[in-house]
Amino acid sequence: MSEMYITTIENVDPERHRSPIIIHDGWQWYFAEFSNWEQLERFLDFAGLEIELEEENQWFFNPKCGTWRKYRVNRKLDNPCDGGFWSLSEIPESAKKIKGHSNGSIVDCYILNDGETLHIYRPNPNAKEVYKPLPLDEHIKYIREHGGF
Repeated sequence: MSEMYITTIENVDPERHRSPIIIHDGWQWYFAEFSNWEQLERFLDFAGLEIELEEENQWFFNPKCGTWRKYRVNRKLDNPCDGGFWSLSEIPESAKKIKGHSNGSIVDCYILNDGETLHIYRPNPNAKEVYKPLPLDEHIKYIREHGGF
């Protein structure tokens, strides 16, 4: 399990903060990215997450980026199927289906919020029965409308 937190920036810096809103998985990994607050709020509501502003300051890497903010998320993050799940039988019945990224493609993923931890289930790219990427045009449309989880 890892700490989950969100950072936002007013003006994107492609080298260090490639999207306006990023959910981080621990200190180094991107868990999800969003283009606007509406996308983020839809995801937070769906996943049952709450956030709280923790820190706010001028972006020290590049002042042109404006204000940088860090938000605490009220759950830890867990990826119980290291490398991805191979069968739907590995997914708890109470998990909710959501479109998400796996190996660069948008596929059916599952999330389960148990009140303490958000468990993420992404399919293994080699598991052809469960790894079914969206066609490219639908992938692009999905990212534009929903962001990237």
